[in-house]
Amino acid sequence: EVFWDGTFVAPDQIFYKEMLITNDQARQTWLDAYAAINICNTVLANIDLVSDDRKERVEGEAKFVRALVYFELVRVYARAWNDGDPTENPGVPLVLDPTTIDNVTAKTIRNPVSEIYTQVISDLDDAVTLLPEVNGFFATKYAAHAILSRVYLMQQDYAKALL
Repeated sequence: EVFWDGTFVAPDQIFYKEMLITNDQARQTWLDAYAAINICNTVLANIDLVSDDRKERVEGEAKFVRALVYFELVRVYARAWNDGDPTENPGVPLVLDPTTIDNVTAKTIRNPVSEIYTQVISDLDDAVTLLPEVNGFFATKYAAHAILSRVYLMQQDYAKALL
């Protein structure tokens, strides 16, 4: 969890979910997160261009990063999983295709919190399968397992969090 213990106002507002409309850091965090998601989506849309010996690792890394960013976004910009009904609570927009010049003005809606969690779990499950056990300083299957466990903990699904 992102924690802020400094004197700047904007991160403090984000952490305590008491953001004012003038919070410029919230906007930049949102834009940076979706820029990272767009890079992952672009990689995944063009995965066939990657050499066969690297394809699984690259796909696993892209899905790991996308899952991690969506998990943080939904935790910062939406209600917690157990705060009301996650199938009805608005989460964040779920964008799974690359944003290009042609579709940059397309309007997106906020998907329910449950849909974001479903996508995060799907991406992490794929990452566990695709990532190697050792990957330098890049994501490994164990890192994907660790984040997946955190997702299940947020959902209070303790049996799955143990796996």
